[in-house]
Amino acid sequence: MNMKIYTDDDLEWEKIGDSVLPIELASWADIMDIAPLSADIVAKIAGGFSDNLLTTIVRAWDYEKPMFVAPSMNDAMWRNPFTEQQLMRIEKLGVTVIQPVEHMPTNMREMADPSTISSNVKSFYVSKIIKLARFRNMLL
Repeated sequence: MNMKIYTDDDLEWEKIGDSVLPIELASWADIMDIAPLSADIVAKIAGGFSDNLLTTIVRAWDYEKPMFVAPSMNDAMWRNPFTEQQLMRIEKLGVTVIQPVEHMPTNMREMADPSTISSNVKSFYVSKIIKLARFRNMLL
């Protein structure tokens, strides 16, 4: 399988009419999961910044589609009132925040285990399928 890895350098375009990569990627994807999510990116998303490839994709995202984030940061940053406000702001967009795990020896809030993240995404889709099935049964 040949996979392209995009970087901020791919934001460049040559002429008017060229495709805009973040718009294409936001349209192409059915789901977005940002893991790990740093305090810096939390702040940028909450503020609507689009100064790199990731935040530009987030800015172009259709919030009717699911987005999950899994924060990971120093405990002092996690407990900062700005972080709480910013996470509430992105949750209002419909973003699901997968809570980090407290790691005592390092004083970090570590990103949730990948299996936990996967489980959250799977649960979202299972509930969506169940709702769709119920709706279809109501129509019959």
